Amino acid sequence: MNSWTNLVTFMMVFLIQHAQNRDSKAINLKLDEVIRSIESAEDELINVERLSDEELERLEHRYAAIHDAARRRKRA
Repeated sequence: MNSWTNLVTFMMVFLIQHAQNRDSKAINLKLDEVIRSIESAEDELINVERLSDEELERLEHRYAAIHDAARRRKRA
């Protein structure tokens, strides 16, 4: 009985993860299309979820600096 409960729990977790992964992929594809369609957008952000941790860290610092500069311009 206990092993059946474990099996059903495992299957439910697998199905939920599969649905979440599918939703994430669909959202990422939609965002990629939005980025691609906006002329001034950075095309390098398409498929950004596939970058290495180091590349993501560099992008994060780059956009934080852009944000800080925009905030300083707004205050001035």
